[in-house]
Amino acid sequence: MAETVFIKSKFIKVSEQKTICREDADSLWGGKSKRKEDVEYELHYEYSDCFVDGEQLSIDVNRAIEDLIDKGLTVISITPVTSGQYGSSLNSGYGFSYTEGMLIAAI
Repeated sequence: MAETVFIKSKFIKVSEQKTICREDADSLWGGKSKRKEDVEYELHYEYSDCFVDGEQLSIDVNRAIEDLIDKGLTVISITPVTSGQYGSSLNSGYGFSYTEGMLIAAI
C-alpha cells in the first residue's frame, strides 16, 4: 500500500510583540496594584510572507519519514512543492518563489 504525505512549510517569525493583558493593565494604572512579576503578558507574533523556516521544515520532514518507517513503509521520493508571488507597477515587476512544502511518497 502506498502513502503520500504533504508537509506544509511554516514561515519564519519576524517580530514578537509583548502586550499586557487588559486586567493587568487596569490594575497597573489606577486600580489595585500588582507586583511587576505577577503581571501577565500576551505574545503576538508576525510571520514573514516569503521566508520559509527551513530548520522547522527539516524537523517536520524527519518526523514524517520516521512515522512512515514505523508503519513499515519505504520512502521512495521527497519532492519540494514550490509556490510563488508576483507584483508589478507601471514600469517594473517582480516575482519570487518559495517552498510551500514537501511531498513524501512511500510504499
